[in-house]
Amino acid sequence: MNKNNRSKHYDFFQGKKDNDPKLERKTIIRRILFVFKILLYVILAGLTLTGCVQSFVIRNTTQTGQGLEFYNSTQNVSPYTTLYATADSEVSPTVTNSSGQTLVNTENSIANAVVNSHVNYVVVNKSVISDLEAQAKNHGANYASLGNITSAISLTNTNTTNFNSVNTSIWMDANNNFQTVKTDNQSQNTASVFYREAADGTKRYLFFNNEFTSWTNLYDSYSNIYAISQSPDALVRANALTPTNDANGNPVYVLERPYLLRVTLDQNSQTPAVVKYNRDVVETLWRWTLAKPVFSQIVDVSGNAQTLEQFLEFIANPTNYITDLNNTTIFSGVGLTPTQAAAYNTLLSINQVVIDAGYIATSANTSTLGNQSISTITTNLTSPNQSYRNFGYGESTSEAIVTFEQAWLYGPFYALIIYPFAQVTAAITSAIGQSGWGVVLAIILVVLLSRLVVFFLTYRGIFGTQRMMDLNAKKAKIEAKYSQYDKSNKVMQQRKRQEVSQLYKRAGINQSDTFISILYTTPIFLAVWRTIQSVPQIKANEILGINFATTSYQAVLNQQQYQYIAVILLAVIFQVVSQILPRLLARKRLKERTNAFEQQQLKKSNRTQNIVLIMFLIFTVILQAGVQVYWIIGAIWTIGQHLFVFYIQRTRFYKGWILNHLSKERFVRWRV
Repeated sequence: MNKNNRSKHYDFFQGKKDNDPKLERKTIIRRILFVFKILLYVILAGLTLTGCVQSFVIRNTTQTGQGLEFYNSTQNVSPYTTLYATADSEVSPTVTNSSGQTLVNTENSIANAVVNSHVNYVVVNKSVISDLEAQAKNHGANYASLGNITSAISLTNTNTTNFNSVNTSIWMDANNNFQTVKTDNQSQNTASVFYREAADGTKRYLFFNNEFTSWTNLYDSYSNIYAISQSPDALVRANALTPTNDANGNPVYVLERPYLLRVTLDQNSQTPAVVKYNRDVVETLWRWTLAKPVFSQIVDVSGNAQTLEQFLEFIANPTNYITDLNNTTIFSGVGLTPTQAAAYNTLLSINQVVIDAGYIATSANTSTLGNQSISTITTNLTSPNQSYRNFGYGESTSEAIVTFEQAWLYGPFYALIIYPFAQVTAAITSAIGQSGWGVVLAIILVVLLSRLVVFFLTYRGIFGTQRMMDLNAKKAKIEAKYSQYDKSNKVMQQRKRQEVSQLYKRAGINQSDTFISILYTTPIFLAVWRTIQSVPQIKANEILGINFATTSYQAVLNQQQYQYIAVILLAVIFQVVSQILPRLLARKRLKERTNAFEQQQLKKSNRTQNIVLIMFLIFTVILQAGVQVYWIIGAIWTIGQHLFVFYIQRTRFYKGWILNHLSKERFVRWRV
């Protein structure tokens, strides 16, 4: 018989089915989509693994201007900044005159170096970045290129380290005199860049990067800068003052024999630019320190006013030293009045500046100050590598990412996941305002956006997880049923797994949904976490005295900033509630009674969850404050999500439509 004339009914006896073209087309489409689905999950798994590794390998610091950072424009790229501010009142003695007027106070005491690396120029004046970018371009350099080492200096006459509250603009005019202007509008604040205004009105910014070409000399003349040391041939920290009283009961501060050192700042054409930059900063801070009123209020033991030069001559003169009565110790110390002690404490701030700038004592030549000799002269280092030290430079290079191409250099995880989140966060922060509350609102919007996306991608897993918790009691019965059999009994263990699988199948639960949810949520969590750590608008901000880039527990233990305890407690409390609430809700839904074996299996399950909870809490405590704020907001969302899922499961809408939708056969299945 001709095969073409053969009846198709014979196919019945050969087990062949009707060849429905629509069914075949549908099957092919399913298989293609299934392959794409598998590829998607493989890509997500790869991105997740890559993101986890890169999160711990790629350097990301809490300071602005160093490490990996995301910007939405080159005009927002901030250099690494050291903030120099006055110290607290207890560092320098407070002295009052006969009229009760304060001569030395907190605002005008000591120019102590406060390394506040959370400073971001963009917070105050965006035009400053434009000027720096133009300056670098004019010198043939690229301001925002990857791998730069940047340094900038900021001065303030307040004892706060929050740059957003600095409202003092300090600069030096054409006559090399300091000028200070109080401003109420922070957008007009130029304290973020210390500059010298030349005779023609131009401003020369104190800025530097590792290409050296953008360096600009700040001063044309050098000052005589002095430091006080315990050693005659080395620049080391000087002794602290010992308070006592003289024979008349007046307060006196005893200083062990000091050595006055002169810092030489000679330069030549061969001197590396970084050394010249350090020299400029040293002189800047020296002049700024001398401009403080404490040096116009120096009074000796006789009540006579002293100039700075007279005071330096006084402490350098060996005849003024106190000699021990039995002459076993000669030139043991010198007695200072309270105003002299205040001047001495202020001068000590220069010591650390000079040391950090890379200056060392190299010779024992003598020079004169008035009629007295100074035993040691110091000269600066000439190697740029030795000059990077702690002086205004970050611990790592600046990796400012502005474009997608730059993000792609760090791999697909940073380009495809983190970069979009960072750009959206930076745009929201800029639009809302770069205050502390603006940052909190931006984090809230980012959490809402990311969690809504995750919810619609993983709603099957979310509802499935809740139903799985509701089935814990039934699962415990199965566990108790097979608890009498040894785990080596493979037959009974296989039966137990089959019963659990049938339990979930009857409830319409796909156990793979939980794994798929992890594939979706983990990259997004890592992206938001790294975004908060890498967006300078967040790092350089604070709220209620809490800096977003500061590690909370370190601030409490090392700096006694107890306001961070509130952040830690809130983060811990909300994490505990968000982790325990599903169990409480599942217990509330539990209607049937359980026996002792079932209770034992439930306790075992809860014990595992408690271990996970403890690990999460440890992780929560060691995070930065900004990430803890994100965790608080995220935990609030999670709590609301648990309550929403719990109560909607009790409605007719859930039982009539959602449950039917979740139980419906999927077009793209794991098996086709």
